[in-house]
Amino acid sequence: MENLSAPVLSEKYRALYFVNGYRRLLALDTTAGNEVWQAPTREYARPQAEAGPPQVYLKSDAP
Repeated sequence: MENLSAPVLSEKYRALYFVNGYRRLLALDTTAGNEVWQAPTREYARPQAEAGPPQVYLKSDAP
């Protein structure tokens, strides 16, 4: 699966987050590897968003 962002791993939620080639934010279960959910990114939802590669940040991942 092609990704546009660097993947971000959440140990707290056991999920891997990244933006794919369709500019969708995906969460994959790290145990089974299946997709948990997906959502449009701001750039996809708003064409006037800043240009550049998408980035994924975890706001809080403390245990």
